[in-house]
Amino acid sequence: MFFQKSLEIERQTTSGLYLDTLTGVRAVAVLWTLLLHMWGITRGGELVVPLPLGLDFSIQTLAASGEWGVRIFFVLSGFLLSLPYLTKPAMGTFWQRTRRFYERRAVRILPAYYALLLVMLYLCLFGYGPLPSASYMLGHVLFINSWWAEPPIRGVFWSLPVEVCFYLVLPFLIPLLQARRWGWLLVGSFLLAFLFRVVLRHYALAGHPRLWELAFSFLGQMEYFMAGMLAAHWHLHRKPNGRAGDAMLVTAVALTALELQWFFKHPEKIMAWFGPIHYAFTPLIALTLGLFVLGAAAGGSLARWLLGNRAMVFLGTISFSLYLWHTVFMDAFEHARLLEGLTSWNRFVVASLYLLPPIFLASMASYWLVETPFLRIRHHGGGQDAGWIARYPVRALAWAGAGLVVLAALANLAYGINHVGS
Repeated sequence: MFFQKSLEIERQTTSGLYLDTLTGVRAVAVLWTLLLHMWGITRGGELVVPLPLGLDFSIQTLAASGEWGVRIFFVLSGFLLSLPYLTKPAMGTFWQRTRRFYERRAVRILPAYYALLLVMLYLCLFGYGPLPSASYMLGHVLFINSWWAEPPIRGVFWSLPVEVCFYLVLPFLIPLLQARRWGWLLVGSFLLAFLFRVVLRHYALAGHPRLWELAFSFLGQMEYFMAGMLAAHWHLHRKPNGRAGDAMLVTAVALTALELQWFFKHPEKIMAWFGPIHYAFTPLIALTLGLFVLGAAAGGSLARWLLGNRAMVFLGTISFSLYLWHTVFMDAFEHARLLEGLTSWNRFVVASLYLLPPIFLASMASYWLVETPFLRIRHHGGGQDAGWIARYPVRALAWAGAGLVVLAALANLAYGINHVGS
């Protein structure tokens, strides 16, 4: 029942195109990210999986590269958010279309995000972490905390301001695809990102090493979004069939495996600021992941088997809530220190048994209780007899964001009074 109703809501896309295989790509992205963080709280290790015929398989490389899961999300955003612009004729003026796009994005991502910020504020009152100030909370509400190098309240939240920056520029980039100037978009975005890294390197070597953290800003990650946009353009204009799509999928997986192996064997060459490989490697990854998404969108038999099965579609459906919630439980589990004295593999197994059930249950609850009502509003709107939130969801979310800032201010005021009194 939960699964079927969720699919009915998810299939109501703006572009009119819904593919189970692309939802499966979201599952790959979130599972890869989850694997990285699970590997992190268990303090790494070889994680060797025994295979038949006396063979072993180590998933250490796969786990340590889990940040690539976030990059898949970026590529997929570029792909999916470009499709409505490319498949439907322009309705209204540019600014009317842009406003509708921003409103739909707000209704999609803010409810679950703001709900988690509220939970985090409550947990911080009981010592889960430092109590966020009102300005710190405002930075999170507006996705601008990274602009002045403030760390996110949860580590995985670094990617959300990057996504929001892409939302801001997407309507202005789409005309290049509509005019089939994809070559300019490809070369221009990759060149801009290259120059941005050169500038960061210069200032880092001049005595400002923290500036290198800006490599995780939008300008440092923009190739992935552009690769997704180009994949959307090729999907609509070239229309690869299922067999061609499966070939792209296999090629992308093979290239990813080679890139991962090369990266972990020669990290000094890729991370060296003076080496040309450092600047070429990110565009190569972006194009590879774009090929992966393009192959999945073709919906071939292999893609449907690997990505379009019920388990992957289910995980992809709740992937946003899963991405938001998983580190909350992982951090709490790490503070409990339940893994002392265990081997690497045993730590990983024990942590998985403890953490995966509550993570999935919380993510399902977040999707069904928070995301789903706003998804219905997003797709169907609110009639005159609907409630105020259904008729004005963006206003309601704006008030919710303001409420979070006020609550943070009141919490700090109460904490200060209690601290002085003690």
